[in-house]
Amino acid sequence: MSGRIKALNRKQKLFLQRLLASHILSTNDATELYNSIMNMSLTQTQDYDGDNEQDEEGLGRNLDHCLGLINASLVPAFRLEIRTISLPTSYCGGGEGDEEEVNGGSGGYQRYHAIVNLQSDGPAKNHAASTFGPHDLAFTRVAIEHIVEDDLEREQQRIDNEQEKEEEDNDDDEEEDDDGDKRS
Repeated sequence: MSGRIKALNRKQKLFLQRLLASHILSTNDATELYNSIMNMSLTQTQDYDGDNEQDEEGLGRNLDHCLGLINASLVPAFRLEIRTISLPTSYCGGGEGDEEEVNGGSGGYQRYHAIVNLQSDGPAKNHAASTFGPHDLAFTRVAIEHIVEDDLEREQQRIDNEQEKEEEDNDDDEEEDDDGDKRS
């Protein structure tokens, strides 16, 4: 093992932040988040500290690959890990139509993803409970959700603006071509 921890790219950071803010995501919600982040610009992105970085691996080939890439950095760096658990759909509130069933058929399972702490030291057990009350924790969770959602919205607006500009440029080019044909 080289001992070097690979930094997460922007898309992986966005996914991780949203998972942290949500505490837990069903596979459907995680897949929806994965797809929304994947649809962002696939070229160069600007990192939070202003450095440009190439989005070499992106978010991963699929949701499971994405979770693996994030875990490869998260576990050695912070002793945190994204874990997946499958619960019977009857235990999860009973077979709602939009929930993915694992192993198919009635009585299937719903998968959930969450971040767990792998350390069992004193601060890991007591820090959040002794420092923050329930209202502080709820406020922090909502603040993180808004920050991540705002970042996702800004990135989507930037992509939309770029696409609109490209369409306008293409329309202008077509109009110039039409004017040239009429003069001939």
